Amino acid sequence: DAEAGLVVPVTLSVAGPYSEDLKAKSEEGTSNAVRAPQGQFDAIWDPFIADWRASGADEIIAERAAKYVDPY
Repeated sequence: DAEAGLVVPVTLSVAGPYSEDLKAKSEEGTSNAVRAPQGQFDAIWDPFIADWRASGADEIIAERAAKYVDPY
């Protein structure tokens, strides 16, 4: 049985302007990485993640980390 924990509603405002762009980048980047030739995964994945993070993901991660409340 799952035990219900404390739910603390917060407003996450940073993601809004970045959501569509990050979603598109994520779909393209993961598709390219999955189809990478043998031995080329990192050469495709690493620049994708760097671009994804620079395109707003780091700001979203920072906001969520700042608003995270440990329920325990």
